Amino acid sequence: MKRYTADVRNVSKLVIVIMLVTTVISLSITCLTLRSVVTRNDEQMLKVLASKTFDALNVELRRPLSVALTIASDSFLIQNLKLENPTPSEGELKSMQNYLDGIRRRFGYATAYVVSDASKNYYTQGGIAKILDPTKDTRDAWYKRFADSKVEYMLKINVDEIKKNS
Repeated sequence: MKRYTADVRNVSKLVIVIMLVTTVISLSITCLTLRSVVTRNDEQMLKVLASKTFDALNVELRRPLSVALTIASDSFLIQNLKLENPTPSEGELKSMQNYLDGIRRRFGYATAYVVSDASKNYYTQGGIAKILDPTKDTRDAWYKRFADSKVEYMLKINVDEIKKNS
């Protein structure tokens, strides 16, 4: 009887060891499988995130462009600039200020501006901010480069001279 009990104990130990080894192996396989699934999903999620980020940036960068194109084809602005005096009257200036302030408020921008090619007046919602002189003021060189380039539009991020180069 003692021998039988010893055999059962040995077999029990062997079964426990086999169960432990099987458990460890199955857990390892499960973890590896989950890791590969998560990695694949992470890559897909990163692609989706990158696509959404690109779309959001694209919308934000195109919005000012569509506003600028709308302003450029506005008959009020075209007519005002055709009839513009190099030193506009108070009424003409107020009309331009109101127009630009309406654009600024309507689209939620910090500022709206128009540069007259004839007079080089730099109009904002606050009036004439300055008269551009690309030949004497290096900060105005952007205007000449843009006008000479004959491109329809250009994105340039720059400092705001009116707000102390912020």
